[in-house]
Parts: sequence; C-alpha cells; structure tokens
Amino acid sequence: KGWNLINYLTFVNLVMIIRRNFLIIVIFLGLMPVYGHAQEVLKKLIQISGVTLTADSLRAVPFVTISVKNQDRGVISNEYGIFGIVCEKGDTLHFTAIGFRDKDYVVNPKIEGHYFNLIQLMVHDTFYLPETIVRLIPYGDAFD
Repeated sequence: KGWNLINYLTFVNLVMIIRRNFLIIVIFLGLMPVYGHAQEVLKKLIQISGVTLTADSLRAVPFVTISVKNQDRGVISNEYGIFGIVCEKGDTLHFTAIGFRDKDYVVNPKIEGHYFNLIQLMVHDTFYLPETIVRLIPYGDAFD
C-alpha cells in the first residue's frame, strides 16, 4: 500500500502538532515516573479520625497531643477529644496528655482503604511528689 494524499496530510498535521507542543510533550513524558512514584506514596497514606477517652469512665480527654513518632508532625485533640491526622500505614502515633500515661498506637500496614476510625483510651497517671516546705524569705526590714 502506498501513501495517498489523505495519509500524507494526516502525517504532516501530526508532525506540526508535535512541533508546536514539543515542550509540553517532553515535560509530560518526563513527569510520568514522578506520577508513578506519587501514586505509590498515596497508596500508603491514611487519614485517621478518632477520639481520646479515659479508660475508666469513657469521658473525653481534651487537648491530647497526637504526634507521628520520629517525625515533626502532629495534632492536638479538641475540647471533646476529637482529632484527625494523616500518616502512612505502619507509622506509630504517640498520644500524650498531662495527668495520663503516654500511649503508642501502631497503624496496621495492611489496613484496606485510606480512612480509619480510632478510639484511644487513656489511663490516668498518679504522681507522688516529695513533701515541699515553703518558707518566707526575710527582707531587710525583718532583720531590724
């Protein structure tokens, strides 16, 4: 089969389109591996929504600090103990609050989907401090 006029014009038009959009095509083809890597990263991400409660009475624990271990990211739960954080599957969440024991939660790497709900129970911690005696420091007038 030979080239007819329609095939030739189609080929010429295609070459003109490629010439006009060469930079866009090169950028698009260059970003293909980055897009593939981004998809792998997105598969690992998970949004965890939850609430922090006391273990004994199931009351809300407000203002708990929830951080991703070994990273500089975290959130603070609101006055009702509700929080939301995005992390990767397999990360460890560290829960801390004044008056409660620290708690770690390892996000299961085999969780299906990108959303997970969590109820984190916090245990009261009692601190026994040594006795402290407070004395008045005398001023200059007290020595007269």
